[in-house]
Amino acid sequence: MTGRYHRGESILIEAELKKIVPFGDTTYSDPDGGVQLVIEGPSGSTVVSVSMYKQETGKYYYVWQTDETLSRGLYTCKVTASDSQYSGFAKITNIELV
Repeated sequence: MTGRYHRGESILIEAELKKIVPFGDTTYSDPDGGVQLVIEGPSGSTVVSVSMYKQETGKYYYVWQTDETLSRGLYTCKVTASDSQYSGFAKITNIELV
């Protein structure tokens, strides 16, 4: 799914992290190593690399204030988390700037 935005807009990026327990319930969880957001531009170069803000257990966000001079095209937002039990991508979202 791709969200379409105009250059210069503020974009809210949200991620919910749940720990999966075998034969148990999934629960919201905060990873030991934090939650990182990387946004890659149309050329594949990194335009943002930050730690996300915690709203509450397992729920993180970042407000990306885009610049009017950014290139038009598709941007890929990758949210990663690292924990003593798991690591890897938690969420990948596409944003199109027009």
